[in-house]
Amino acid sequence: MPSAREIYIPTEVLIFIAQAIDQDTEHYLEQQGNLYNFCLVSRQWYSAGIAFLYRFPHLHAGDSFAKFTNTVCPPVKTKSKNDLGSLVHVLHLHLLTYHSSKSLTARLLNRVRMNLAIFTAPKISFAVNSLSALSKCRNLVVLDLSLVMTPIEFSKIKKAISHLDKLECLRLPVSTHLTNPDVASEWPNTLSRLEVGGTFDLDAMPSFSWPPALMSIHFQGCHDLNTPVLEAILQNPQLAASLKHLIIHRANRFILKDFETDIIYRLPNLISLKIPVDLLEYLLILPPPDFLPPLPLMELELTAQYYGGPIEINISEALLHALSHNLPRLCALGLSSESFPLFQDHHDKIDELVWKHADKCPDEALDDLEDLGIYMLHREPI
Repeated sequence: MPSAREIYIPTEVLIFIAQAIDQDTEHYLEQQGNLYNFCLVSRQWYSAGIAFLYRFPHLHAGDSFAKFTNTVCPPVKTKSKNDLGSLVHVLHLHLLTYHSSKSLTARLLNRVRMNLAIFTAPKISFAVNSLSALSKCRNLVVLDLSLVMTPIEFSKIKKAISHLDKLECLRLPVSTHLTNPDVASEWPNTLSRLEVGGTFDLDAMPSFSWPPALMSIHFQGCHDLNTPVLEAILQNPQLAASLKHLIIHRANRFILKDFETDIIYRLPNLISLKIPVDLLEYLLILPPPDFLPPLPLMELELTAQYYGGPIEINISEALLHALSHNLPRLCALGLSSESFPLFQDHHDKIDELVWKHADKCPDEALDDLEDLGIYMLHREPI
């Protein structure tokens, strides 16, 4: 029986097919296996698909991490001619626990440093010895250290990232103690989003040097976010002037525990606020106070309650009133499934007023918003 005739497919077509597999998010679990099989067909198929196979390695199942590291960064004494690490653009190690060692993580970062754009550090095996390799990842855009359990001095982290000129988003470890470093080092000029947890040096906060381009701050994993702590942070003149987006996640301790605060009213450029729904009272947003000026907020997202228990005010009626008083620019209201029932009484009227605000708003101002009117949040803000 004659053998099947081999059909030649132009490399450009193969690249298009490999790209389609890479972008097939509906079949995420099979994506890596499909790309691997694609590369096994022939040398031509391998050359067309290898960059997609290593662009975003999936390292959450079985022995995938061991196979990946043996290929990308084999043992020190092993000679390797390939440079597959340069193909890696996204590296998520947050699902790993004891799969790696601190030395292996450092070596892996060194091998993938050339084009790495997004990195999520592992819980156990990332430590101070990885900072040197991290500082060489000059194409990093997003750096997530939030799960790192080994305490690392803030000054050492800041020094390591000081020359990452493309870094836009940084999530600090929840063990961080935020203070002014003894040795001066600069923030990347591109850093605009910051997630902080841990503890804060309250004496240093008024003069603390925040990233010059910072527009968004996300509090998550703070050991104490009581009223004096939050006020000390947000009263910083530099931060107060630049902040446009503020997220207070429920995963903080003692949020605004002692007393109410008008600190939100001292942030003149704040257009987006994401908080647990019961903090509306603690931040003097609801019911609308007569003694405070209107807020610049255009987007408000409300997640499940932080403290729980019944909310004493009619929050739906209070928000309806606020839309004509201290929230005159609100164009987007995001509600979680837990907070949505609290606003059912006046849902239609609230939605109508929010859309009226949006109609009056200039188009360029609306460009910063992901949605308009009332919409559902499908997950907690991150």
